[in-house]
Amino acid sequence: MTGNAQIIDPGRAELVGETTRGGAHPTDRHPVTEHITVTVPTARTTNAVTGTNWEGVGVRPDRAVAAGKALEIAHQEAIGRLS
Repeated sequence: MTGNAQIIDPGRAELVGETTRGGAHPTDRHPVTEHITVTVPTARTTNAVTGTNWEGVGVRPDRAVAAGKALEIAHQEAIGRLS
């Protein structure tokens, strides 16, 4: 979702934080035994503009900061833009 927002309408939103884990494809879990589960992709997410997705590479933020500071930094920037 965030990767698509960056491509379709740049400047509409600013992503603050760390690069995402890169999980673009929805999955279903199938138990094999009591202690083993297999996760199988059930669909493929594709950006209509680029024909690609963020599977395995993640979405890079516009402003890279540690995850623990992201909300604080984003909040400060939002307040600053309203002033």
